[in-house]
This record gives sequence, structure tokens and C-alpha cells, in this order.
Amino acid sequence: MSSQHPYMPVNNSPSNRVGDIEHISHLSEHIGSLCLSSEYSDVTLVVEGQRIPAHKVILAASSDYFRALLFGGMKEASQAEVELQAPLQAFKALLRYVYSGHMGLSRLREETVLDMLGLAHQFNFPELETAISDYLRQVLALKNVCAVLDSARKLYKDFLNVIPFFTPEVEIFKAVCSWFNANQQWVNSAGQIKVESILKGVRLTLMSLEELLTVVRPFSLVTPDMLLDAIQEKTQTKSTELRHRGLLCRSCSNIESQTMEDSFDSDEVSCDTSLLTQFTCIQNEDEEEAGEEEQEEDQEEEQEFETYE
Repeated sequence: MSSQHPYMPVNNSPSNRVGDIEHISHLSEHIGSLCLSSEYSDVTLVVEGQRIPAHKVILAASSDYFRALLFGGMKEASQAEVELQAPLQAFKALLRYVYSGHMGLSRLREETVLDMLGLAHQFNFPELETAISDYLRQVLALKNVCAVLDSARKLYKDFLNVIPFFTPEVEIFKAVCSWFNANQQWVNSAGQIKVESILKGVRLTLMSLEELLTVVRPFSLVTPDMLLDAIQEKTQTKSTELRHRGLLCRSCSNIESQTMEDSFDSDEVSCDTSLLTQFTCIQNEDEEEAGEEEQEEDQEEEQEFETYE
């Protein structure tokens, strides 16, 4: 005799089990009603001079960028108003997407869609960025190809400056290397000056000395001078004075008193001299003589770097 109840059909699929209740559309509708509403608002976003009421928890739940900005210990976390650099109409469309999970690209102006692509990248909405890119590929035509190309060029030009600040700098460098490797024809025709202008967007001083020597140095487009300048600035500058993409401190009062030990462990700081000497020896290995002369030069360079530090 079957144990199945005649009025309760069995369905073992994970998405539609007996007793499961799916009211996602209602949840989306209720949360969406809060978009651009001052009801329960706990932060005001200022975009192009216009004040937009918002809700921190909804923004933080939707994006790692807003989570770090509003709950990551930065000054914006305690501010009632937070100013953002973004096109107003595109940002409002982004907020509607954040609150509802829906966006009708076909109903937006072409310029707004292109602005949306930049905002999706800037505020770290990778799924939205991919969806907009796919949409633009589908609607690409003779009348809009120039606008799409200009937007792509602008995004390409600025992408190193809008990378979310919690991205490790070594990963940013690897991404740039991958781009160069995939665009060898452009690299060969652009010249070293344009290549270096892109590489300057990578903040080498935020990488550890080990990463500089093992990851950056083997990349042929990074010149020895660029690498030595980064090492010199890193070893001479306090951690809090480097060009961080974002820096979380225990308290604002401790910012000025922080030293390099806050960012680098003691073992790394203590090995600065030996790593610098190692790098110099590697760079000059074709010119150095073997035996005692090489040892004497190493000792002189080590003493010079110790005095320099």
C-alpha cells in the first residue's frame, strides 16, 4: 500500500518541494518600494548635487564596494551624507536594480546604458556588467558602434583607477599582464611610453618585496628603473603615506602614528636590504666578475643600501 497522500503529489525536485513557499516576487516588490524613498533611510547619497535617500544594509548586501564603504571602518560609515562620483540618471537606474533585481535596458536611453556599464564596473556588480556587455553586443549596429567604442575606450582608460580597493595589487598586476599578452599587436605598435602610462596605474608600492621580485620583475615590459623606483619609495615611505586604494585603521586617531609594521610584517621589513641587494646582483650579473670581486661588490652594495635606509 502506498504511503503517498492522494491530495499531496510527490515532487522531489530541489526547486519545488512539497511545502516550499516561494514569494520572492513579493519580497522584491516590498524592498523595491523603498527605492528613492526616505522611509527608514539611514544614509543620503549625493550624486551631481542631488540628495538621494538610501538604506545601508540594502546597498551593502548587494555589493562588496558598498559593504566596505559603509561598514568597513572608513569615514563614510559614520557620515549621514556620502558623495559619489556618478552620472545621476544612470545611478538612479542602478539603485532601482539594487532594490528590485530588475533592469529594463531596452527602455533606457543608449547613453544611460553605456553609463550603466561603467557604474556596474565602478561599484562592483560583475553580473550586471556581464549582462550589459551581452546586451550591447546584441544591439550593436552601425548607428551606435561609435558610441559603444568611445565608452569602451573610456572604461579601458579608467579601469585601473576604479578597481575596488579590496583587490590585492598583485592580482591587478596579473590582470594587466594578461591584457598585454592578449594584445601583443597593440603593445608592439603603441611604444614603450604608452605601455608605461598604463603600467603606472598599477601601484607597485602596495605589493610586497617578494611579489615585486618574483611576479613583477620577470614581466619584460616593466623596466628596471620602474621596479627600483617602486622599491625605493616602498622602503622610504610610511605605510599610511603610500597611495592606498583603501586603508582600514583601528581608529582615526592612530592614522598619523602608523608605521610600516602596520602593513608589512617584521620579517619582511628586516629583509629589505637583502632583497634589494639580491635584485641589484641579478640586474648586474652579466657585468659582475666571478669570485672575490663579486663578493666584494655585494658587500659594498649591502652597506650602501643599509646606509641609504
